[in-house]
Amino acid sequence: MSIESAREYANDLAAGLRNETPDDIGEWLESVLDYQVTYNSRRELVSVRLLVAFGGPNAWLVVDGDHVTVQASWYSDMVEVFVPDVELSGLVFDYFQDCVLVA
Repeated sequence: MSIESAREYANDLAAGLRNETPDDIGEWLESVLDYQVTYNSRRELVSVRLLVAFGGPNAWLVVDGDHVTVQASWYSDMVEVFVPDVELSGLVFDYFQDCVLVA
């Protein structure tokens, strides 16, 4: 596969996210394969990375509060597609801000 395949996959994911408004974000997150949560030194949530595909292609959704960046690779370098002002980003960010405890 190639970087063009990764870019096409990332663009397809991004297009789907623009209309994604799940009724239950917790239920929607059950389909996520893994996640990484980043906090700053004041224990404020900075970003959430959601692994949504693995093994060809690999794809992450990176949520930074008010937007999502789709990162995808398909036996290639990582491709990023920025998705601004998508409702899903606020739902994911709020879910992890409210539900994940920081030690």
